[in-house]
Amino acid sequence: MPDVPLSARERAVLQRIAALGATRAQRDKAWADRRAAEEQAAEKDLRDATRKIETSYTKSVDAAEREHAGAIDEVRQAGLDAIDQARRRMDRELAAFALETNALISTTNTQLEEGQWLAETMVESGE
Repeated sequence: MPDVPLSARERAVLQRIAALGATRAQRDKAWADRRAAEEQAAEKDLRDATRKIETSYTKSVDAAEREHAGAIDEVRQAGLDAIDQARRRMDRELAAFALETNALISTTNTQLEEGQWLAETMVESGE
């Protein structure tokens, strides 16, 4: 093997190291680009999934609030209906009581008038 000068051998080694360094730099850049693209895709997937979950959650909350409001309205209406029924029943009972009271007053007044007439008649007849 002919003697190759040291400087030529060093130059060849440096060129080979430079080529390996360039190859490594290309691989590192390709890896970094791929990693960045995958990271962006993962972040987009996360945003999309988060948006879906938030939308689903919002819809669920809205549905639950509507259901709750409907249940409250039903309970409120049932209470109002019960109050109306109680008022009607009370009004009927008061009307019946008033009729009964008026009948008793009328009977009492009639008996009082008859008693007064009888007393006056007895006083006049001297009995």
